[in-house]
Amino acid sequence: MLREIEKNIQQVQELKRALSLAINALPDNPRIHRLGGGERSVFTMSSKDIGGILAAFYHDFKAQYRKLGEIVNAARLETIGGVLVKIVESGSYFENRGTIKFHPDVCEHLRVLLGLPVCGTQIIQR
Repeated sequence: MLREIEKNIQQVQELKRALSLAINALPDNPRIHRLGGGERSVFTMSSKDIGGILAAFYHDFKAQYRKLGEIVNAARLETIGGVLVKIVESGSYFENRGTIKFHPDVCEHLRVLLGLPVCGTQIIQR
């Protein structure tokens, strides 16, 4: 029985890892230019593309994908889907340090990855 539990735990970890890898593989922000080539590198962008939010995290899709991976890894398996759907719908996630605002393009990439259909502005859960 203990081996079955350990096997199930390992399968859950593998599912979370696969989902995190798929999220991290989503496209970067085409409006930024990374300096140094790495996905954790500094970037520049045109001031006309900044909009009303000046926070670098908001425009750094790769940083947002890493945060989504952290959220996936911290969540219980049965809640991951609901958590990600709420992020896609609301564009934000609340954690003990405050609310994290995700870029609408990141939410759209996530919606497509998860295969969620769109009906108006509400996502239809299957």
